[in-house]
Amino acid sequence: MKIHLNLQEVNNHLSGIGVFEREIAHRIKLGNKQELFGGLFDPKSIFNKGKYQTFHFPVEVSPLRAQWLFNYGSSRKKIPLIRYNSLFKTDCNIYVFFSYRLPRCKINGKIVACIHDLIPLKTEMENKGIVENYINSIKDVADRADIIVTVSENSKSDIVNYLKVSPEKIRVINNGVELELYKNPVNKDEIKLIRNRYNLPEKYILYFGSSRKHKNVESILNAYALLPEHLKKEYKLVITNPNQSIKELALSKNINQNIVFVNAISDEHKVAIYQMASLKLLLSLYEGFGIPVIEAMAAKVPVIASNCSSIPEVAGDAAILVDPLNVEEIVKAIEDVLSDETLRNSLIEKGIINVEKYTWESAAQKFNCIIDELCEVL
Repeated sequence: MKIHLNLQEVNNHLSGIGVFEREIAHRIKLGNKQELFGGLFDPKSIFNKGKYQTFHFPVEVSPLRAQWLFNYGSSRKKIPLIRYNSLFKTDCNIYVFFSYRLPRCKINGKIVACIHDLIPLKTEMENKGIVENYINSIKDVADRADIIVTVSENSKSDIVNYLKVSPEKIRVINNGVELELYKNPVNKDEIKLIRNRYNLPEKYILYFGSSRKHKNVESILNAYALLPEHLKKEYKLVITNPNQSIKELALSKNINQNIVFVNAISDEHKVAIYQMASLKLLLSLYEGFGIPVIEAMAAKVPVIASNCSSIPEVAGDAAILVDPLNVEEIVKAIEDVLSDETLRNSLIEKGIINVEKYTWESAAQKFNCIIDELCEVL
């Protein structure tokens, strides 16, 4: 039995889909009678050759442009006379897609596809084209996939309600975190080098993520602006991947001198940047899972997060949950965490316990079970 993993998003380090795809693909271990293959399109623009050579299975590359094959736009029409199987040297029995997009062509074999969240349907997007493309893509997944994978029970409920698919067709596989990597202290000399490289202050509140609208970075800035002056003096605010509107808001609030904007963080420095933080904020309006919550907990950093979508499910009792649009509530939570050592320590201890259930090994094993399940019916 031959299994194909589409690796189109594996090098997208800022995307939860990319992280999920990369971590699962590296850890999948199949039975003796199962062969694993990887495949991707248009590698020049999105893929580093050295990256896909690190997988424990062969990866095949098709010269077709991914944008052309996966872009649904305003149409769900298939590209005639093209069979996905024929685009690679190895014809497989099961095809796994880690994102919500299937190629616009016929696929002969069982299909596993992932819908991580319904963010474009639940929150305001940067443009209407994103929503239209997304709706066409997930409806196509609902029609063609034999099994749909998602990352939380909240996302499963949303998918069932919106797409009207049977709950039995959906499998929940949580994201994971490398606990040992995050909780073991980074070397002091390396910490110093990383602090200097990114111009990080001694004490800071961290927002680690993108600046897309649903991330609600504005509420973080608005809350920070209302903190008492002594706290702003002691704790700076570090914002990753800012856009121009975020920078302009900071300037209008007269807090830009207290903020460090970091444009791009190397993967190898991420753990240290978490560990140096005094507090992690994730005030998204919607998340399919919310990986930064468990990354911060694994790094022994207290977390304040939104009380909506999947975040309460993922955070459990190990974070302070707030209304992401209630600035006064956010301000109080920040003051409480920064001023109360007992509360901080309690959140850190609960966080370590909470993240122990989120491992990539467990996630990969659940993927193995899905593949075994499909092999049995072939």
